[in-house]
This record gives sequence, C-alpha cells and structure tokens, in this order.
Amino acid sequence: MPIMDGYAASRAIRSHEALSGVRRTPIVAITAYTLDGDREKCLAAGKDDFPGKPYSLRDLRPQARALAVRNDRRQGTRRRPHRPLTLTA
Repeated sequence: MPIMDGYAASRAIRSHEALSGVRRTPIVAITAYTLDGDREKCLAAGKDDFPGKPYSLRDLRPQARALAVRNDRRQGTRRRPHRPLTLTA
C-alpha cells in the first residue's frame, strides 16, 4: 500500500475502533510472507487471522466462518445459523 503497510493500517483501524467505540472490523492478512514470527507480528498489530499463500476459497471458507463467529462473540451478537457466508474471488 502506498501510504502505510498492512501492519500500520491494522493498528490505525484498531485505534479508531477503540477511540470511537465502533464495532470491531475483522482483519485478515493474506500474505506470501509466512516466516517464523510473521503470524505473531500480524496478530500483535491487531489482525485476526493469517492464512498464507497459496490458498483457495475452499481453504478460506472455514476460516472466514470461524472468524465471523469469533467476532460475533466479541461483540455479543449472534449470527443466524442458516445465513450463508459467501466468498468470491
């Protein structure tokens, strides 16, 4: 990204959420960099998940569902069980 990297963007989003009281936005880092310590660095910056490349929608779908449920629990809300989660490329 031309102005800030993904780590800085995640920290800025989390800071805005904390200051304004808005609902937490799920942030997922999809990156080719999967070296030791990269996952921890992403999570420390406020990202929620860290799937590495290569990936497929079949791989991401269960992760996205789990992230949505986890985020709902943090927010004290509940997603209807029949509501589909759609991912497109």
